[in-house]
Amino acid sequence: MKYIFNPLNTEEFKSRIAESFPSAYLTIISIIQGVALGLLATNSFGYIKDPCLPETWVRFLPYSFMSFLTIIVVTYEYTWFVGVFRWSPRIWDTIIPFALGFSAIGPIFYLTNPKIWWFLTAAFCGFGALGFFNTLWNCRQNMFDKNKKVYIRVRNTLKSDILIALIAALICIFAGLFYSSSMKILHWYLLEILFLISLFGIVIFLFYKEERFMKNLHSDFGFIR
Repeated sequence: MKYIFNPLNTEEFKSRIAESFPSAYLTIISIIQGVALGLLATNSFGYIKDPCLPETWVRFLPYSFMSFLTIIVVTYEYTWFVGVFRWSPRIWDTIIPFALGFSAIGPIFYLTNPKIWWFLTAAFCGFGALGFFNTLWNCRQNMFDKNKKVYIRVRNTLKSDILIALIAALICIFAGLFYSSSMKILHWYLLEILFLISLFGIVIFLFYKEERFMKNLHSDFGFIR
């Protein structure tokens, strides 16, 4: 007869779910982001070495860099996400990370075609907003014991994240529609430059906001960060 270490009961079930939740999520995200990073590196260096590329490699480099930042954003968001939340996963908790990863990989194949890159990046931002909304939907006050202040802080952060993702999606859509509608400066369109600067600013602001959120969260629980 095999020895049973921990028979499944209510507390054991809760413990297993709590343990598997972060490891499963981080494993999924690590695999997807690793694939995305590998494809980005392959395509970027392939374009740089390609003598038949009709335009200088500097032309697509900002798009490669922005795709790299999207990989960092997803990884960072899920890193703090699994440190704060625990719940029993449902099908959406599996679909959304894969959809988000798929939408992040898509633009990597169109680094030299900005119009399509912008539209696919808009889809990525949309899935990002959906991921934040799913987290907000599952966020409950009993997840934070009796600390209502932390609960409100987390919900407000998720709401602002949804808004930022939607604004970024709109910027990308407008960029895809109008980026070539202005005068050209060397290899660039004026609107294209403005759209790239706007998207970069949003990403930097998101990093800053999340860092401040985590710092405040550590402070709420008595940790110095």
